[in-house]
Amino acid sequence: MRIVSQLSTVLLALVLGACSAVVPLANKLSVPDKSALPVGESRAGVNQLRPFDGALRTRRVGKLGDPALTELSGLAASGRHSGVYYAVNDSGNEPQLFAIGPRGEPLGRWLLPVNNADWEALATFFYRGRHWLMIADVGDNLRHRASYALHFFEEPESLSQREIPFARTHRFVFEGGAQNVESVAVSAADQMIYLLAKTVRRPILYGLSLEQSLADRGLAGQQGRIASLTKTATDGFFEMMLAGHILLTPTAMDISADDRFAIVANYRHVYLYRRGAMQTWSQVLSQTRPQVISSHRLRQSEAVSFAGDGRSILLASEGRYAPVLRIAPVVQAPAHQ
Repeated sequence: MRIVSQLSTVLLALVLGACSAVVPLANKLSVPDKSALPVGESRAGVNQLRPFDGALRTRRVGKLGDPALTELSGLAASGRHSGVYYAVNDSGNEPQLFAIGPRGEPLGRWLLPVNNADWEALATFFYRGRHWLMIADVGDNLRHRASYALHFFEEPESLSQREIPFARTHRFVFEGGAQNVESVAVSAADQMIYLLAKTVRRPILYGLSLEQSLADRGLAGQQGRIASLTKTATDGFFEMMLAGHILLTPTAMDISADDRFAIVANYRHVYLYRRGAMQTWSQVLSQTRPQVISSHRLRQSEAVSFAGDGRSILLASEGRYAPVLRIAPVVQAPAHQ
């Protein structure tokens, strides 16, 4: 998403170059049934149940291959097609949905029948027997919008089909007034849509009922505040002094398909949250400090997604043919007997 003020834009360029309201739902959320969560097995030296417990490596695996994908703002792994990710551009672009491969290679493109005021996030999820795709039109640099929108589609059965089945648009407002958001994720276990404000100091976490969003109008209620996303030893002193208020704001978010992990990204790092058996994501995000699992130097990273198998993470930036990074466990070769 475009950075708000001219001053912020200049600072970022210098650094990088060198309709209703929702009540709080935290107390109404049902705790997921632990027995319903999948059981992992060890495969190729990586424990699927705890894929991010060991050493991780971030490496470039490709680049965005579609020349029209210039302002990437949302990325989500397909729940229906292995190795496929969906992607969108933000404001000022056609309302298009892109399909790309794990290295950024173009696989398809569709023109959608909804407006792109400022698409800033994308999510996929499985709910009530159907594979869903949700585009979040929630960008608002100046915080002046009267309402925001979530567009729901069914995932295509084939990447070759000409149209994406459109379900509905859900319009809402944020409790407490207009807000700028780039980080959105869906938890089928919580039956919630989580939205994270783009602020540097203890960003507000909002929640929308998934059931209401798919059936009726609703309101995004405050779920609490998450801990500020912190800098690390790899961040330059002058870089943080000049533009830390921009570089450390949340720009992307995802929740793994098995609801065990969440990630939040900003312009410098990726942060991992782990969920306990009896916790909701509202509790985890607002009560725990995350682990920094990757630091990068992407020009303007605003899209992150777990892989479909939940054992790695894809990260990408705005820009034509921008690099695609993968965060994955370092697999140890089996010891010779």
